[in-house]
Amino acid sequence: MFKTGDEAVRWIHSRKKFGSRPGLIRVNELLKLCGHPEKNSIGIHIAGTNGKGSTVTYLRCLLEMQKLAVGTFTSPYIESFYERISINGKAISAEEFVQLANEFRPLVDSMDEDTRYQGITEFEILTAMAFSYFQKHADIAIFEAGIGGKWDSTNVFIPILTAITTIGLDHTDILGETEEEIALQKAGIIKKTYLLLQETFRKMQ
Repeated sequence: MFKTGDEAVRWIHSRKKFGSRPGLIRVNELLKLCGHPEKNSIGIHIAGTNGKGSTVTYLRCLLEMQKLAVGTFTSPYIESFYERISINGKAISAEEFVQLANEFRPLVDSMDEDTRYQGITEFEILTAMAFSYFQKHADIAIFEAGIGGKWDSTNVFIPILTAITTIGLDHTDILGETEEEIALQKAGIIKKTYLLLQETFRKMQ
């Protein structure tokens, strides 16, 4: 059991040593083990090369003006690691992060015992933790994709809104060597959301 935020963060960082394999199989398994919080969340998904962070901030401020509790999942952080999971611009507390880490550690350990799911990474774990946290504390959540979009671990939910910012040459070793190839990867977050958007607004009226 983790007792401090530093212990929990060190555990998260230790997951980097396993490297990264393309695909959503691991994050989907972790979300299944923790009760599929991504299916019980209203969310917005942002991908792109430049401007993701500012777009998240603009949307958060607009939604806050509607008196909503707005969760944001972003990377990297500016001052504190906890900023990556925030509500209305306020980072998750160290105590809350410790609680989350203690809930997820046994699930990750069980996955590491199965060759199909072992080696889940830091970003994949944080994604699932964010969904779990926002399900309980946020009215709506904005998720910033990490790398690309199609195979990014944030691409596991049906958003009510999708936005893709400026496209440029980034992570060419993973996403492709041309802007067209990279744009295709980032466009992987686009889903059929119109009917879901209608239903969401109906419920909010």
